[in-house]
Amino acid sequence: LWDGTALTAQIRRLDHERQTRWFELLDISENTSLEAVRAYIDVVRYRKMVTLSEDNYVDHRFYYQQIESRFRAGVGRGVDVEQASARLALAESNLTTDITNLHDVVARYLRVVGEAPLQQPPRPQSFAGGLPNTAAEAMDTALRNSAAINAAIENLRSARAAVSERESAFWPKVEARVRAGTGSNFDATPDQKREVTAGVLLNWNLFAGGADQQEQRDRGCRRR
Repeated sequence: LWDGTALTAQIRRLDHERQTRWFELLDISENTSLEAVRAYIDVVRYRKMVTLSEDNYVDHRFYYQQIESRFRAGVGRGVDVEQASARLALAESNLTTDITNLHDVVARYLRVVGEAPLQQPPRPQSFAGGLPNTAAEAMDTALRNSAAINAAIENLRSARAAVSERESAFWPKVEARVRAGTGSNFDATPDQKREVTAGVLLNWNLFAGGADQQEQRDRGCRRR
C-alpha cells in the first residue's frame, strides 16, 4: 500500500536518467554537426589561402627573375637579388604551409562527414543574423535550447530523486496481505478444511546499524 515513496522516487529517477541520456545524444549530434561546419569553413578558407599563396609565389618568382636579369646585365645590385631571393623563399614556405594545412582540414572533413568535400563548394553564409543581440538573450537561448545544459539539469533532478529514493528506507512499509488455503487438518488444525486470512502489515526498520545512512552518503559522494 505504501513503500515510503520509494517506487515513486525510482520512477522519477529513471525518467530523469532517460532524459539525461537523450540530451547527451543530442549534444553529441550537435557537436558533430559543429565540427562538420568548422571543417567545411576551414576547407573553403584554406583553399582560398592556397590560391592567394600561389599567386603570391608566382608574382615573387617573376620579380625575382626580373631583378636577377637586371643584375646579370650589369644594371642591378646584388643586394636587390638577395632581398628578392629571400622574399621568394618566404613566399614558397608560406605556400607549402598553406597546402599542408589544406590537406589537414580536408582529412578532418573526410573523417567527420564521411566523404570528400566538393571541388567548388558554395561559400558559407553569414551567421550574423542568427546571433543573439545581448548576453541576456544568449543566456536565455542557451537555457532553452542547449542539450548540454538540459542534460546537466536532468542529471541533477535524477540525483535529487535518488536521494528521495534512499530516504524511503527511513519510513515504514505498509502492505495488504491475503492468504487462502485448503486441505485436511489444514495448518495443523484438526478437521479444518480451509482458511482465509486478510490483514494489513506495517513493517518499520527502526535501526539498521547505520547502513541506510552510509548508503545515502556513499551515493551522494558518487553523484558528486
